[in-house]
Amino acid sequence: MQQMKFIAMWIIIAQFLTAFVGRSISPLMFYISADLSLNKGQLGFLPTALFIGQFIATLIIGYLADRLSTRKMMVCLMTVVGTGFLSFAWIDNYSLALLFVVLAGMGYGGMHPVTNRFLVNTLPINKVSLLMGVKQMSITLGSAGSSVVLIPLVAYIGWRYTLSVAAVLLLLFSFIIPFVLKTKEDSQSEMATKMPLRQQLRIFFHSKWLFFTNSSAFILMGVQITFNTYIILFLYEIKDWSIYSAGICLAISEISGACGRVLWGIISDKFFNRNRWGVLLIITMLSTIGITLMYFLYIPLV
Repeated sequence: MQQMKFIAMWIIIAQFLTAFVGRSISPLMFYISADLSLNKGQLGFLPTALFIGQFIATLIIGYLADRLSTRKMMVCLMTVVGTGFLSFAWIDNYSLALLFVVLAGMGYGGMHPVTNRFLVNTLPINKVSLLMGVKQMSITLGSAGSSVVLIPLVAYIGWRYTLSVAAVLLLLFSFIIPFVLKTKEDSQSEMATKMPLRQQLRIFFHSKWLFFTNSSAFILMGVQITFNTYIILFLYEIKDWSIYSAGICLAISEISGACGRVLWGIISDKFFNRNRWGVLLIITMLSTIGITLMYFLYIPLV
């Protein structure tokens, strides 16, 4: 039991730090834009590049996680995220910067299936669900933490050094974790499917339920990316908030998102007879109303 808690703790920290670095672009948007003289369109491509990398990697890395050592993959992915953002922090060429953000996004996206598989392979099946939930919340907390911690740090050392410090912290952790988990090497899970990747994709595209559900989630994810990208600039330039207050607002939205994952799961099970489409429709309407009201309402800071 003690070893199980030890393993889970390190995996959760790994996911937290990866999200802390991987989601650091949004709170630093204003400073990146000012330093590199980017317009709003160019700025929007930065988080888009991150999620393009995440989209590319999730399927491929998820497939490989069934077949390779997830512990070693986890170290490689954290190294990719740290190296990608460390390089991005010191590159002035916009196209090359986007390339490194895509690379970092591939590492960030790959961490989700790899850490999930590591927990499934390593821990008793009756202990996995709770830790999976805690691990998912650590992603959101890492994102919220980047808004709270990095923005004040920028005032002292600038966004380049701030992002570099975060990236180096992740790289140092990636060197440490093989030693702290070296007594528990994961093996290939018997749950790994032998079905070829092409056949798995064919099943996905022929299932209307899976296709439309994932398409809906894809659209909502696009809305979330847009919101996270421009919320700080919107509150600072349009609503006259301070940068740090806008960053706190972004952090609150991330934490609320973590709570919403749990809350809507309970609501859908108890009141909608697990009708996910009904819940998805309500979530979409609430998101639309909330963003619209935020635009029209004036909330002065005192």
